[in-house]
Amino acid sequence: MRFTLVIPALLLLSGCANLSELRKAHPSGDNFSSALAGEYLGYAQSEDEQSRSMNANYFAGKGLKAQAGKNVPPEDVDTTLPAKSVEELQLAHKDLTSLLTDDVKSVSPQKLARLQLLFDCWQDQAGRHDTKPGTSCADEFKPADIELQNIAEILLYSEVKHYTLDFRHNSDKLTAVSSKRFNVLVRDLSKLKDFIVVVQAGSATGNKQRVLQDRRQKLVYNLLIRAGIPEKRIREYNEGASKRVHLSEDKPVSVSDKKVMVMVKMPKHDGSGVKAVGEQ
Repeated sequence: MRFTLVIPALLLLSGCANLSELRKAHPSGDNFSSALAGEYLGYAQSEDEQSRSMNANYFAGKGLKAQAGKNVPPEDVDTTLPAKSVEELQLAHKDLTSLLTDDVKSVSPQKLARLQLLFDCWQDQAGRHDTKPGTSCADEFKPADIELQNIAEILLYSEVKHYTLDFRHNSDKLTAVSSKRFNVLVRDLSKLKDFIVVVQAGSATGNKQRVLQDRRQKLVYNLLIRAGIPEKRIREYNEGASKRVHLSEDKPVSVSDKKVMVMVKMPKHDGSGVKAVGEQ
């Protein structure tokens, strides 16, 4: 009888000890490890306030390791959860681990640390069916994940080449010179192993011209699809419009009226030797 009473007491003391130690460490700083320690401290304190001492102990322990500069990975996906939760968590885990690079840690340490905590919290909540409105870590994880994926894309695809396409007057048909330039663009893309294509229509004044520019942009988009460029690699940018299906946060270049700019983004040192036509 004494033995069974002692175990919970030891766990409670251990949880308090870990949390107390992490509080004393007072994690702060602008690096990923310190930011992660701070996130785990906040979560451990919240769990402790809700009398979940074992959880507080566990996450405070992760925070202590992070504070010490040790590698602290996100939780493995708990495959004992319902199938739908497992599927969603596996996709989220794949996204998260792809972001845990030195570049992202350096550029956005706080946001990345927050994303890892949100993943662990999401799984923790799923395990105890804690889905109270406004408290879902899953709901907070998803937009945070998209934001960091945008940042990672900018970091990865940092080499940019520009191809300017001209159109006939008041027409959505390419000029003869631009038709040849488009063929060169497709040929150049075929040499690349990894790339993103951003299609941006030039500015226009008046409803008629804006409609025409939209048609021109869509024409180039569809021409790329028909040329065999995977749709998942193509982005559109519509300046001043509500529709934004591009994934990059970087500002596009200025494009004059009656033109469509195609920006090819690739990792540095791609090794393809592609030279852009109409590069600005």
